[in-house]
Amino acid sequence: LVSLVSNLYDYGIRDKHIAQTLTNHEDLSVLTRENIANCIEMLRGLSFKSTTYSSILAKNPQIFQANDAQLRQRLKILKEFFTNYHLNHLFLRTPSLLTANLDMFEYKFNYIFALMGVEQHQMCKTHAFDYTMNHIRERHLFLSRSGFFYSKNDKQSVKDFKNPKLTYIIDTD
Repeated sequence: LVSLVSNLYDYGIRDKHIAQTLTNHEDLSVLTRENIANCIEMLRGLSFKSTTYSSILAKNPQIFQANDAQLRQRLKILKEFFTNYHLNHLFLRTPSLLTANLDMFEYKFNYIFALMGVEQHQMCKTHAFDYTMNHIRERHLFLSRSGFFYSKNDKQSVKDFKNPKLTYIIDTD
């Protein structure tokens, strides 16, 4: 364990990310010095910042099974939905997007964007893609049926509705 923590620290993974890494990775034998170095080099090659790849390594154990081609393809697809700025913020909150089910991501994105009317800048400030679709749908429908939520702003309408932020809907208990 001491050598593992030392290896993580040597590669710039510090403090809370070390604790998250030890908590999230069931098989610590995967976290060898060589695997960590290869993974970090792969993420650097994809132009990730150090804070972003630290979060990805700490919170996403499946990243060690991914290869460079898979991650490049996934990033290419995600860039169709978000800008680079949004992706950097999104990966800090939801690093599992690099390895998670892409169809489920697209379904959640379309639901949040089209049905709820939430823009990308709000999506990247939440953990929305970590939750199940049932969780998102239940919260949206509850607020919609109770009258607190969701009216899309109509260009011909005189009324301007103030919708709650996505983080207040999805991330609260």
